[in-house]
Amino acid sequence: MVELLIDGQLFRVERKLLEGGSLLGSEPAENPIVIPDVTGREFELLLDFLTSKSRKSPKLTREEWVDLFKISSRLQFDAVRLRAIDGVAQSDLDPVEVMLLSMEHSVHEWMRPALAKYIAQEEVVTETQASKLPLGFLTRLWKAQLLYQTIKAGNSVGRVWIQQFGVGHPRQSTHPAPDVQEIIARCFDGSGYLH
Repeated sequence: MVELLIDGQLFRVERKLLEGGSLLGSEPAENPIVIPDVTGREFELLLDFLTSKSRKSPKLTREEWVDLFKISSRLQFDAVRLRAIDGVAQSDLDPVEVMLLSMEHSVHEWMRPALAKYIAQEEVVTETQASKLPLGFLTRLWKAQLLYQTIKAGNSVGRVWIQQFGVGHPRQSTHPAPDVQEIIARCFDGSGYLH
């Protein structure tokens, strides 16, 4: 058994459970092992997952998948992290939250789908969300959404954007359907945000 002090709580855990992560790297001199920057609730979620018989299809809420993803990333439980990536991807998260997670934890395959979902919606980033995003990313995001909505509306500004950026088809008599992936490429390629 290993003793861990997490968020003021003492956990006694079988060593075998912790071998998949970074908690036992080298034999620490201290007892209990103090684990900073982890809440007791997060660690309990990780333990529940590690001891669950239904790891392949656990019944977790959207928030629990995100928390499991974060804790498994921080403590380097790679197998749990991979399963949590699938769980987060299958849950209906806000696209801005997915973008933030993608940037913070280097899950690059989440960025384009989250951008596409966000750009095609009419809602804008909240002030709280905007405060968490890098300014360069935020300006590209707004530009992409404005471009999409303008082309979709088919107004004269949209025709200018179509001609300037080469997105859509300006000679069509009906409003062109915006190509979200093309807009993402125009606004984000070369920015370092898509990797």
